[in-house]
Amino acid sequence: MASETERQLIWKAYTESGADLFSLNAAANSTLPITAIESYKSGLAAFTSELRESYAKHNNTQYLLKTLFYKTHKKYLHQYKSNTSFGNLLETGNYDCLSGTILYGWLLHELGFDYSVIETEHHIYLVINSEQGDFMFESTDPLNGFIYTTAEMEARLSKLSENEAGVETFKPVNNSVTFKELVGLQYFNAAVDAYNSGNFIEAVDQVEKASIFYSGDRLKELGIIISKAIVGSDLDQQTKMAYLMKLTQTLNKGVILASLN
Repeated sequence: MASETERQLIWKAYTESGADLFSLNAAANSTLPITAIESYKSGLAAFTSELRESYAKHNNTQYLLKTLFYKTHKKYLHQYKSNTSFGNLLETGNYDCLSGTILYGWLLHELGFDYSVIETEHHIYLVINSEQGDFMFESTDPLNGFIYTTAEMEARLSKLSENEAGVETFKPVNNSVTFKELVGLQYFNAAVDAYNSGNFIEAVDQVEKASIFYSGDRLKELGIIISKAIVGSDLDQQTKMAYLMKLTQTLNKGVILASLN
């Protein structure tokens, strides 16, 4: 069930161009009203203004990015907690790799940096491109998550690959995703969480919302997994057919937005 703010923002994104991506990310599976979202956005704007002033004094990209990474962690990222939405991060300071990455991505965007968000099967991180070289942000590593040497980046990426080796839930991925797709990934993760909890109806609703913003192969794979679970569940036949049809329409891009009702 979507909140009123979430419902309005998703419908606007679905029917109009120029979506408010900060608000969409903040509203995903959140009860935050739009006034609160705008307040958090204003606070982050003030924070980036302070960083710009610091950069003007030092005129050093590495210094600015290092300052951004650690000041952000100290100010906003207080406690790691899996399956934390971006809206929950703004409210509580809890975070996971996705919500932390969304925060860093927004701040980098506001500061004018060219960056990529890299999605793997079980993790997500940022690579920042600059004239002074490439840098990496690992949001879940508060002590050593700012990575600035090529050798260190290669070592970190190798470690990530090792950590994901042998995990066969989905096909391996290593994709660059847009800020808009991060909205969808929040819903994707919520769908996985609902499926793991045995709440297949909620999982279908989350997949439907995810499909508006994210169309990766993993979403289709998850849809197939959920479909099989529904068939084998103890749901009544009418409910099974309704949600299997809904899932089929969603994955075939026939998004009907029933989960917004």
